[in-house]
Amino acid sequence: MGQHVSGPVVAPAESNALTELIPDQYECVDTDIEVAFGHITRVELPGRGRSGGISPSVTALTYLVTLDLSGNGLTGNFPLALSRLKRLSSLDLSNNRLQGDVPPAIGLCTSLTLLHLHQNSFSGALPEALGQLQRLQSLSLEYNSFSGPLPAGLFTLRELRRLNLRANCFYGDLSPSIGRLTRLSFFSVRNNRFHGAIPESLGACTRLTFLNLSSNLFTGAVPDALAQLQRLEHLYLFENDLEGVVPSVIHELPLLKELDARRNPRLLEAPCPMARAPVHVPRGLERANVAAFVLPLPAS
Repeated sequence: MGQHVSGPVVAPAESNALTELIPDQYECVDTDIEVAFGHITRVELPGRGRSGGISPSVTALTYLVTLDLSGNGLTGNFPLALSRLKRLSSLDLSNNRLQGDVPPAIGLCTSLTLLHLHQNSFSGALPEALGQLQRLQSLSLEYNSFSGPLPAGLFTLRELRRLNLRANCFYGDLSPSIGRLTRLSFFSVRNNRFHGAIPESLGACTRLTFLNLSSNLFTGAVPDALAQLQRLEHLYLFENDLEGVVPSVIHELPLLKELDARRNPRLLEAPCPMARAPVHVPRGLERANVAAFVLPLPAS
C-alpha cells in the first residue's frame, strides 16, 4: 500500500510513538500510515511479522482513528494504553498471540465501531464495560478462550450488525435480551456451552441473514418465532439437544439457502415443503434426523 500522508509533518511525540510501535517498519514502503493536519490518524500494518508487545507510548497517538495490527506475532496482554485513545474507531488485533482478559478500560474507547480480537488466546469473562461502546457495529471474538455468561451490557449495543462469539467457553442461558439487537445481520455462538431454550426474542432480529447456534447444549423446541426472520439465508442448529420438529414455517422462509439441524437426537422427522429436490442422506443417519438434513434448500 505504501505510506499515505496528507498535511504537514507529524508532531515529534507522535513520530516517536509510531517508531516504537513499528520500529522496523516505519520507513518501509509497506507501512500504511495516514496523517491529517499534522496528526497520525491511521496505522494499518496487517501481516507484517511484527512481534512482541504494543508499547505504552501508543498513548501519544491521541488522534488515531484506525489501528490494524492483525496477523502479526503480538504477545502479552491487552494493551491498557489503547483505552486512552478516545478517537479510536476501528481496532483490529486479530490473529495474534495476545492473552489474558479484556480489561474494563475498553469501555473508555467510546468511539469504537469495530473491535476485532478473534484468533488470539484471550480468556476470562467479558467486562460489563463493553456496554459503554454504544457505537459498536462489529464485534468479533471467535477462537479465543473467553468464558462465563455474556454480560448484560452486551445486549445494549443496539448498533451491532455483526456479533461473532464462535469457539469460546461461554455458558449459561442465551438471554432474551438478544432481541434488542435488531440491527444484527450476522450472529454466531457456535461451539460454546450455552444451554436452555433458544429465546423466542431472536425473532425480533429481523435483519439476520446468518444465524449459527450449533454445537451448544440448547434444549427444547425450535421456536416458531424464527419464522419472522424473513431475510435469513443460513440457519445452523446442529449438535444440540433440541426436540420436536423444525417448524414448517421456517423451511418456508423465502431467502433460506441452508438449514442444518443434524445431530439433535430428539428432533423428529417432519415434512419439509421446500424439499422438492431429492435429498441425499448419509448411510447410518438416524431416521429421527432425516428431516433436519434438508441441505441445501432448492434455490427457487
